[in-house]
Formats: sequence, structure tokens, C-alpha cells
Amino acid sequence: MSEGSERPDVHPAVPPQADDAKPQMALALGRREKAPAPTLSAYFGEKRTPAASFVKAIRASRLTSFEQADYSAALALMHKNDPDGERLWKLLSQRHLPEALKSWVWSAARERLVSVIGSGIELVSQTPEQLVDLFRKRFGTLPSRRNKAEQSTFLSSVRIAASWLLQKQGLQAWEVVRLFSGLLCRDEHKATQITSTAIRSGSSKELNLAASVIVLDRRNLQDHVRERDRAKAEASDLREHLERKVAEIAKLSATLQDLHEQNIDLSTSLTTAKRQLDTERQHSGYDFTELKASNAILLRDRLSPLIRDAIDALEIANPAPDVARRRLKKAISTIEESLP
Repeated sequence: MSEGSERPDVHPAVPPQADDAKPQMALALGRREKAPAPTLSAYFGEKRTPAASFVKAIRASRLTSFEQADYSAALALMHKNDPDGERLWKLLSQRHLPEALKSWVWSAARERLVSVIGSGIELVSQTPEQLVDLFRKRFGTLPSRRNKAEQSTFLSSVRIAASWLLQKQGLQAWEVVRLFSGLLCRDEHKATQITSTAIRSGSSKELNLAASVIVLDRRNLQDHVRERDRAKAEASDLREHLERKVAEIAKLSATLQDLHEQNIDLSTSLTTAKRQLDTERQHSGYDFTELKASNAILLRDRLSPLIRDAIDALEIANPAPDVARRRLKKAISTIEESLP
């Protein structure tokens, strides 16, 4: 190439990066450090975290369980930073809780309700009606809006208890609404007023909610009607069964009365027969004694002399058979006379 010819452009070599420039390079390339695993202590910490975001973070981290120290710390922070229980029930309201939360969150729910209602609450063994009675004893009905803290605590506690009844005891939604309706709404007039407002001027969500309550109420009514009809059918069957049993008992009673009367007759006949037998035995004994005495007299006084004379007539020096014959014939005649 000649000296005057033009040289092509040549890019200079990229100088090697300094060590302290590597983090900036990694950040420029989109590399980020792994986020720390979520903790219950952080959720119940000073700063509020949306429950949905917390659950999403648990799933993203593939966390299967929390540290035991985190469980204990979360309970303490729950009482401090979640006094009305709102954060806890929002966790409970999440669909498909992660496994890491399932066991702890229900023990926390019990801990929360015990702190609000008292130690008399026992979620596992008590019936839903007993649970509602404890709420009624503690709060009466829905606290006034003037006492916002008490009202918030009441509503959160009701939601926690409702979550337990729905998810752990398998109650239907309308059953839970029916249980707590007397606590949440004071009277029918208030209920009518709230429903009318929702229909007349409420949002579409409130209107849908009012319609849903009507649907649940209709479902509840239908279930009650079916239950009533079933109870009436069972009562009718039981009444017919009872009538049959009463008829059987009456028949058996009549049979028993007949047998009783027959037993009396047989007892009377047996007594009479025994009396007759005793009488006959007495007579037989007397007759036997008399017969024995009569036979003794016959043998001793009448037959014995005749037989003895007959023997003597045959044993003398000049036997007299004719005499002996006459004596024996006389004895035979005497025997025949004594026979009846």
C-alpha cells in the first residue's frame, strides 16, 4: 500500500475492566441479588404489608416453613401491631394459603380469639352456636361507630371466627351468615334500611351483595322447608309406627289379661284338687285303718278258731276228716261274707 493511500478505520481494543467496575457491569446486565425470604415478623412489623403480596412472596420463595423463632416473634408482634386483628383475618381470607402458613395461621387465630373473647373459647370442641354465644356475651351486638377501635376489633374477630367455621368446620356461607346475623344487625328495621339503601343508591358491588344475601336467605328458607317437610314425614312415620305399637300392646294386654284369668282359674282348680286329694288321703288312711282292724278281727276271732279246729280234727288219734272239712268250709264261707 502506498504511503499516500488512506488507511481503513480501526476500532481500538476495549481496555480491561477494573475490579470495582464489575458490580456496575452486573447491574447493567440485569443481574440482581436474590430477595430475602419473607417472614411472619416482617408481616406483623411496624410497616403494613398487603396480605396478597405477602402470600405471593411466600409462593415465589418456595418457602415450606418458617423458623420457630419467627413464629413466636410474630405472635408477640401480632398483639402489638395488629390490635384489632385486621392483618390476621386478611391472611385468613386469602385463597389457597401456602403450606408454610396453614398450621401457624389457625393457631394464631385461636390465640387472637382467646385474647379478645377470653379463655373460655375452644374452637375445636365447641359448636358454632356456642361460639356465637361467647361473642354475644363479650360484645352484645355490633359496637357503635363512635367506638371505632372496639367496632374494628369486633368485625375482625367475627371474620376470623367465620373463616374458621367456613374452612375448618365446613359450614356453608348462608349458615355462617345466619349465625352472626343477630350480632351484625340489631333489628329488622335496620336490615331493611341497609338493604334499601344498597338497592337505591349503593354501588353495583353493594347491590350484588344485597342480592346475594337474598339468594342465601332463599336457600336457607328452602333448606328449612325441606327440613320441616322431612321432620313432618318422620313424625308421620313415627306416629303410624306408634299407633301400630299401641295396637299391638293393647292386643298383648288383652291376651295377658286372658292368661291371667286362666291362671287364676287353674290356681283355683289346683287348690281344689289338692284339698280333695288331702281329704281323700285322710279318708283312705281312716278306711285302711278300719279295714286293717276289721281284718285282724276276722282273722283272729273267726277264721283262726275254725282253722285250728280243722287241724286238731286231723291230728287226733282217730282223724275226723269230715269235721276238718266242715271247719274249712265254714272258714271259706266266713271269708266270702267279709268281702264287699
